[in-house]
Amino acid sequence: MNEYLTLANCCELVHEVFQKLDCDELVGKIEVSFNKRFTSRMGDANYSKKRIRLSSPLWARASKEQRHQTIVHEACHIVQYHKYGRKKGNSAHGVIWKALMRRVGVKPNRLHSVKPIRRKGHRHKAKCGCKEWLLSSTRVNKMKRGMYYTCQACKEKLILLG
Repeated sequence: MNEYLTLANCCELVHEVFQKLDCDELVGKIEVSFNKRFTSRMGDANYSKKRIRLSSPLWARASKEQRHQTIVHEACHIVQYHKYGRKKGNSAHGVIWKALMRRVGVKPNRLHSVKPIRRKGHRHKAKCGCKEWLLSSTRVNKMKRGMYYTCQACKEKLILLG
């Protein structure tokens, strides 16, 4: 097993998976690329867009086995939707996908174990009755849509500043 560090190595494995699963017609038709923005997922597959994207930030952290598992995982999604479409009962990590993974000789795991990269997001200020808080953009956006957070100490609602 090579280390799947280069795009060419990754494409080779994708093609091997397609051939093992009797989908030779997919060879050369699916674009494989690295994505710099994936900091928690190892990859994704999109049959309608004919692509597999892999996480360049996490790729260097992953072992050979984790890279191999990810490539096979995503290639099996492509085969799954090529052969069976979006029929009822054909869920992303369901029975069909698991069977395809086993046919290729890989244990069908949904989740990877590579430690995600924490992004240093912008923090926004909020206050309650007893102190100031720094909140993530996600929490601020939820608050703008009507959700609220309550301080455990003073029981007051947090209010955004600025």
